[in-house]
Amino acid sequence: MKTTIFSSIGAICLMAATSCSQKPQDELVTFNFAANYDAPDTEAPESVIDLKMVLNPEVTDSTLIRELGLCGIIDDTYYIYSGNNIYPGREMAFDASGKCLVSFDRSGAGPGEHSRVNSCWANTATKGWAVITLFDDIYNYTFDGKFVGKDSIMQMNNIYPRPDGWIGMNASAFKERPTTFYYFDNTWQLTDSIVTPHTNRSWPYEVQPGFVTTVAESVDLSLSTSSVLYAHNDTVYDVTSPAEGIRPIAAINSEGKRRPADMNIMDASDGEYLYYYVYMTKNHAMLFSWNYNNRTVMQIYDRHDGKLLYSASDKFTDYEHVGVPFEYNGHKVILKPINYTTDDRFFLSASSEVMSEITGDEEANPALFSIHIK
Repeated sequence: MKTTIFSSIGAICLMAATSCSQKPQDELVTFNFAANYDAPDTEAPESVIDLKMVLNPEVTDSTLIRELGLCGIIDDTYYIYSGNNIYPGREMAFDASGKCLVSFDRSGAGPGEHSRVNSCWANTATKGWAVITLFDDIYNYTFDGKFVGKDSIMQMNNIYPRPDGWIGMNASAFKERPTTFYYFDNTWQLTDSIVTPHTNRSWPYEVQPGFVTTVAESVDLSLSTSSVLYAHNDTVYDVTSPAEGIRPIAAINSEGKRRPADMNIMDASDGEYLYYYVYMTKNHAMLFSWNYNNRTVMQIYDRHDGKLLYSASDKFTDYEHVGVPFEYNGHKVILKPINYTTDDRFFLSASSEVMSEITGDEEANPALFSIHIK
């Protein structure tokens, strides 16, 4: 029998993560990211990677893209959200040629309209859309934007698709508590959950005299079409299946350059500590970091033996232009990894400025590239 979604955490039957068999830490493949951080850029990239532009969205009055957010790929159709949690955007879908198939905007306060967006995903079960707001509401739409219904999942601000449903993670910024994963089927019914031995940390922060809020540790999941990964304290876990639990699959050697766990995040100087994101395909791992030692670094490792296969870097200038350089059709392009992979491809985005340089069109849209390891 399916469980109705509700917010009372104590009433949910939880499965302890420690009940699952786990690989010893010293047996995990290790990516020596800190030791390789200053490695030279790969001299012959074309011998290692195959870089392709897979989506160049056409520019029309209804397809102007501020930020290219990849929501999913279904049957060679690219689902894109053009905004972020500050600026509202449009839901758009394009075929592989860049032709727009649908574009709609359901932001607002009316019936079937959603508030500020936390994330937006393609729903593989319905081929429609799932828009998750900052207020834990899930707005479901058909492919062409017809409102289907709304679901609510309280106290959960990280929700991602997984192969046969959805996964949510509590990441409260208002109190410290165990990090917990919740599993939902394709109708947003709660089916299982896992309590991890980890906690979400938060610290008080005085915004102005007399007004104190909290700043939380950033907790991110890495999304693949076949798995959902979770990084904590230099260990990468697979949390795709509640039956398998929280399963460690890799370690990252940061050589003590990460911010100490007990340090208030607001006390860390900008660029002082090493931060990174991890993205994985079936056989490879990509690590991406910026603003440590004034550099932006992207590296690709073999998932099976930890060998460094590819490295690219650039001087860090500002947060609006984060990325690393590639050579594409005689042009130097700056690309930034996107939190979405398939079994054999990483995805990266190029800004509208970069695409204007490539195409010569001043009104070019951001574009999507992919990397395949040869």
